[in-house]
Amino acid sequence: MRLRRQTTCYWHGQAKGLSLLELLVAIAMLSIVGAIAVPHLNKSILNLSTATQMLMGSIRVARADAVSRGTRYRVVFSADSYSVQRLQLSGDGEWVPAVTSEEVNLPSGITINVVEGDGVIEFNTRGLVVPPPGEEVAEIERLSLHDSRDGDTQYLEVWPSGQVLEG
Repeated sequence: MRLRRQTTCYWHGQAKGLSLLELLVAIAMLSIVGAIAVPHLNKSILNLSTATQMLMGSIRVARADAVSRGTRYRVVFSADSYSVQRLQLSGDGEWVPAVTSEEVNLPSGITINVVEGDGVIEFNTRGLVVPPPGEEVAEIERLSLHDSRDGDTQYLEVWPSGQVLEG
């Protein structure tokens, strides 16, 4: 008596498992269902969160560039955009924007509001926030990003040490 390995299904007489064609059809059906569901996500939450993370990242990069490149950087805020400027020392000892600056527009419906501060953050070559003219110590710069479509607001703070915090 010789034992034989069972290669077919006991009940139906068919091979076990899925064929490649069945697997591809299942993946295609899941892709179609996913493509229908994704546009219905609440994109305004994603836009506000993304804009906040982008702004925090830009501020952190400006600080890191100030330290690593040995020059000052400034971030200037307006209602629906912000710019990151590399500064250079002019002949009269003033720090002025270099020729190039990076302008970043926020997604539609997202606005920046300066809660506390003057709307300008300038980093020195040690990564510290430079105090505004006439002041000895830099204060905490508090900003809010507001989504006009659903009324959500996210806050962030830039401390005199250059640290950027969300909340």
